Amino acid sequence: MKKLLGLLSLVVVMFVMAACSGGSTPGDVAEKAVKCLKDKDYKGYADLVEFQKKEDMDVDKAREELAGLLESKLSKKVEKNDGIASYKVLSEEIAEDGKSAVVNMEITFGNGDTEKSKVKLMKNDSGDWRLDIGK
Repeated sequence: MKKLLGLLSLVVVMFVMAACSGGSTPGDVAEKAVKCLKDKDYKGYADLVEFQKKEDMDVDKAREELAGLLESKLSKKVEKNDGIASYKVLSEEIAEDGKSAVVNMEITFGNGDTEKSKVKLMKNDSGDWRLDIGK
């Protein structure tokens, strides 16, 4: 019985870790990012961003500032269009070197308007796909 309980605990931990990871494909991360915007989880979106670390940069503070900026600016656009009704990945293009990608998405708003969006991603040092909001 103890072995079964231990095995079940291990399986649960594996699922939790998988749910919190950046995502296995660029499309997975792009979908997760749009879901965060749909759910007004701006901190969750900011957690998916790869920040180019500089010597004097406080990454946690940068994430907080990004989340605040998204909430104040982007939420108005989303609310104006009656929220995000649905989204889907149209295509996923990974660069030849495997270090960057572009995901083309279609976002449908609650008012019926649709918008095509390109989501740029990069692989971080750990090999996880992350949002690239740099140049």
